[in-house]
Amino acid sequence: MELNAIKFSSYRGLMHSSQSLVRCYFSFIVRLLYWMLRFRWKLPHWKDLLFVAPTLNNRKALEPIWVHFSEDNYMVLYNLREQLPYSRIYFLSMLHLFDFHRAYCKVPEKDKPLVKYFFSDFILAYGTYITIRQILKKNSQLKVIVFSNDHNMVNRCLIELAPSYHIKTLYTQHASITERFPSLLFSYSFLDGLDAFNKYKTIGSIVGKVFLSGNPRFDIISRLKKNNGKAIGIAINIHDDIDILKNVCSYLSENVNEEIIIRPHPSLEQIPVWNDFSKAGYLISYPSKENSFEFVGKLRLLIANESSIHLDSNLMNTPSVLYNFSMNPVMDWYSYVKNGLMPICSTKEELLKYIQSGGKMDVERVRYYNAAFNTSYEGRVGIVIADFVKCMLQDIEMNSVSGVFHLHKDGYYCYV
Repeated sequence: MELNAIKFSSYRGLMHSSQSLVRCYFSFIVRLLYWMLRFRWKLPHWKDLLFVAPTLNNRKALEPIWVHFSEDNYMVLYNLREQLPYSRIYFLSMLHLFDFHRAYCKVPEKDKPLVKYFFSDFILAYGTYITIRQILKKNSQLKVIVFSNDHNMVNRCLIELAPSYHIKTLYTQHASITERFPSLLFSYSFLDGLDAFNKYKTIGSIVGKVFLSGNPRFDIISRLKKNNGKAIGIAINIHDDIDILKNVCSYLSENVNEEIIIRPHPSLEQIPVWNDFSKAGYLISYPSKENSFEFVGKLRLLIANESSIHLDSNLMNTPSVLYNFSMNPVMDWYSYVKNGLMPICSTKEELLKYIQSGGKMDVERVRYYNAAFNTSYEGRVGIVIADFVKCMLQDIEMNSVSGVFHLHKDGYYCYV
């Protein structure tokens, strides 16, 4: 339950499953048999530097760092199901079914549907934790682990166990964070900006040193040119309702004489509904073919529900507006609305009026979210962090700080 704490803090009341616990157990046994037949049991061999990047967004944050290393000196954990011994994880989790059941019985009734919704994450916490401990014990040469996600199950286990094996950890964000994220427990954290630091302070005690560096995922911006696009972009996330999207697209098509480009979240890219939108005359921006900055760079204005793509858009000097494409209330998870990064429109009519006004953005707000914005380090954050990691491998990491960062009175390091 501890390793899955973010499920309770972020999804309570939003996600629930009506299936019975017996059905959850049955599904688990079926998956157990599948993995036993595949027999992925052998513990992997890791090098002295490991990058953990199991998703596309994680890789976008970490690749600008690892490109500055020789491929012989590091490895990337990019496919958990293929690179970790999942037969072992399932088997060890099966041995702890009774432990899980006792823990489940102690969960408040209101949270039990949530546990069933994320059942695999909760039951596999046992096998994952034990297996990661075995892997770290075997790979005694591992010195540094670099993360861009602090709440994925495998990551949580690595973060918890690394200090016991004298392994240093470094974290940089893969997206904006909310106050429902776990506490910072890394040796070094390179955050996007003051917004993230203030949120992590609210979450709890911060372990290790914190640097406000901006994010390497933004480095690509310096190599991209903003087009004088006339298109309206709509970014869709996993919580959005496709029927609401269809309704809004139809309304805008009737009232705005501009191209509309729809961009699904990476996890939604494969669903067939985008073919229907394409046939209806809308352009589709697929994350696997076009990164978010290239997408927003083609736009005059971006429309999206709660998503870190709003920040990407403003960094490319494309104004954005928040519109709720779901039945869930707007929570302003990233405090973008609260801090004035962009406005919110509650109705289609308000949205149309804002589009017709041309939109606007406040440049002064952007650096609050990206510390490298409009500095000599913009476009070079990956290099800054890579140099730091190289020094971590030699146990002289703070030497690389001189002339780049200085200690702020509030306890974080910022650019000189």
